[in-house]
Amino acid sequence: VAPMLSSQDARRLARRMVRLSTWTTRFEPSERNGFGANIRIPAGAINGTVVLPGETFDFWDAVGSVTRAKGYRSGGAIINGRTQPTGALGGGICSTSTTLFNAAARAGLDIVSRRPHFYYIDRYPVGLDATVFISSSGSKVTLAFTNDTEAPILIRGSSTRTSVRFEVYGVPDGRTVRFSR
Repeated sequence: VAPMLSSQDARRLARRMVRLSTWTTRFEPSERNGFGANIRIPAGAINGTVVLPGETFDFWDAVGSVTRAKGYRSGGAIINGRTQPTGALGGGICSTSTTLFNAAARAGLDIVSRRPHFYYIDRYPVGLDATVFISSSGSKVTLAFTNDTEAPILIRGSSTRTSVRFEVYGVPDGRTVRFSR
């Protein structure tokens, strides 16, 4: 099967690709985020993801299952409208999804699935958070966006002990993004 993006096409596009957006979220490693593991692990899983034109990125498809074997720990979650500091395996993962949402939105990509938290969390911009979860019954809330540009986009994820960052690379097409109150 021929690849959707040939090596020759990739080399040609690479010369035109620039960083379209970036977003960083700072966090305090604590039991609420598995001492940072629940933020760093999914950022690493997403790093290097290429989304071809017309394709949709889905957070859970990129991250895969959240298991202790992968290094995830218990962390904070909002359950029935109340904070549970260690209420869920992978709790705190929303710092990753929120950071990626902010980078994707600032790149002007078409956000097709995003839900805010039950209440405001002050380390995120007002109204610009993105919760993700898979309930014990199996229902999913995800972050998803479509690459509605003519070229592939590349997502770079990185983290430090106290921050997570996403950069979105692509070929500029003249779009601009503005946020208002």
